[in-house]
Amino acid sequence: MDVEKFFCNPVPFSDGKRHTNPDPFVMRWCGTYYCYATDSDGVKVSISEDLVHWEYKGYAIKEPDKRDYWAPSVFYWNGVFYMYYSNLDREEEDGHKQWLKLAESKNPEGPFVWEKTFFNKFSIDSHPILWNEKLYMFYSVNDWIGTDEKVAGTIILLDEMLSPEQFAGNPKPVLLPTLEQEIFAKDRFGDGRDWYTLEGAATVVHGNHCFLTYSANAYVNVDYFVGTAVAENKENLLDMVWNKYPSNDIWMPLLHKNELVEGTGHNTIVKAPNMVDDWIVYHGRMAKEDLIPEKEQREMRMDPLMFNGLQMICNGPTQEAQKVPQMAAVCKNDLKVNQQVWLAQMGKFYRCEYWISAAQNHIGCRYDIYLAWSDAQNYVKLQIHSGRSTCEMIECVNAVEQVLLSEKLEQNYDYTVPHCICVDRKKDKYTVILDEKYRFCDYAHRYDSQGKDRLGIETYFSDLTLHSFAVTETFDLTGKDLVYLDENYRLEQNVNVDDEGMAPKRHVLNMKSKLTKSDYVEEIQLEAVDHHGCVCIEIGEKNMTFMENEVGRYAIYRIADGDFSHLWVNGKEIKDFSDSGNTGMNLQLKNTRILQYCYTKNYTNC
Repeated sequence: MDVEKFFCNPVPFSDGKRHTNPDPFVMRWCGTYYCYATDSDGVKVSISEDLVHWEYKGYAIKEPDKRDYWAPSVFYWNGVFYMYYSNLDREEEDGHKQWLKLAESKNPEGPFVWEKTFFNKFSIDSHPILWNEKLYMFYSVNDWIGTDEKVAGTIILLDEMLSPEQFAGNPKPVLLPTLEQEIFAKDRFGDGRDWYTLEGAATVVHGNHCFLTYSANAYVNVDYFVGTAVAENKENLLDMVWNKYPSNDIWMPLLHKNELVEGTGHNTIVKAPNMVDDWIVYHGRMAKEDLIPEKEQREMRMDPLMFNGLQMICNGPTQEAQKVPQMAAVCKNDLKVNQQVWLAQMGKFYRCEYWISAAQNHIGCRYDIYLAWSDAQNYVKLQIHSGRSTCEMIECVNAVEQVLLSEKLEQNYDYTVPHCICVDRKKDKYTVILDEKYRFCDYAHRYDSQGKDRLGIETYFSDLTLHSFAVTETFDLTGKDLVYLDENYRLEQNVNVDDEGMAPKRHVLNMKSKLTKSDYVEEIQLEAVDHHGCVCIEIGEKNMTFMENEVGRYAIYRIADGDFSHLWVNGKEIKDFSDSGNTGMNLQLKNTRILQYCYTKNYTNC
């Protein structure tokens, strides 16, 4: 076994020691992962380049008169890191005086300095999220249903943030207790009421839905678990309706104890270095070690996620060897750029991420990011102009340039600090996300790519630092974007494509794979529209029919890995196709709609 391709939980640290990291919050900044964690003396911070191997860096914040720092989260915006956390005065005996606070720093490792206390009531477990150019905050409180007669406890609220330093003040509940397994303690305060706890919210978007994970029960118990809820995406996050999976009355946890790990909970969900795959990072205790209440025993763990319709799937908590998260095709770090520089060559489908800052200059800064470059007269580029506060997408064909779109940068945009620019290319469609907040896209219809195009940067009298660059061959199709499915499949019948997905016109669709090379992942989200729906899968000489006489959403995952193939249908691995890695997957769909298709090429090393 190649040890560099595998790892075991809990995640290893560079000093070879065991480290406790309760309530891990993981963010990626300038190509590096930062983990912030609970501790009695301060907020711990650790860093990793690959999400697997970690280095402990000490405390991001530590104050001599405070103790019991809980559940930190960090949000980066325009050069400032905002940490949301709670703690107690060192002499305080009432543990319910954990109040949500804000600390700030210009460095992700700290030191963070306290700025304000948001509430003078029990308030914990923040989780900031950018949604359609607005910032929102999930957090947990006791007083929303704390005085209810029948069901009382800690629940999760959601509020809009007017700025990283100010709540709008109009929270709404996200989830309410409904399951016996969510009970923190029976008759906790001696008044006959059982106390429930829902805390530790985290989110991930997949397709047209947002998935929410939450932790429930009591973090000190062996039965602490991670549950899930899902909501259909809407313009305003506050308008979304969250439903536990599979229902409010059925307990189906994403993570809970097994014979090796217990007390699993309080997670974040983060992308692998390839910027595609979702991994859940959580804490857990060794089940075979004695539980010592006064000793911290929660260690950081992580496992990959899959999505099966409206269900999240995780095979954790694991402790056996498993493959490390996938790397990007090309990674570059810490480059000084003051001229034209080429970074990679890619085809018509890719996802890339740039982290860029510029040196302070009285003339400002201007630079181009080439999204596709054939030659000096044919290209598609993004141009950042600090003086005009613009971000423009420009297409040039046969030496004729035209501006496809122009967006204004935020008023206080500071070009001297790192900014994240993400690009998704799907043939002629380019989607740009600036600082995970501003999203815009357009079509370069005139530009006709021939083979692979160059990706790079060109400066104009400006000195840049490219803190990190990563690119992966991938595409994720939903709604009308499913017209690009013909890149990987030959469709043998006519189909309709609309905002709901792709459906055959005459009930049956045969899809012949164009894929021949190994080392890739396909994900197909499907919906059987009536009881006559089913899917027939053919790989090499093997074929099987699934989901006969069933209605609803489900997924197919195909992992072609060298000479071997792994196939999952409706959340279950199908062992019969394990030796067909170099053969494409043909499909026949009957009365079934395609909701989403994702293809990603796998890379071992960056």
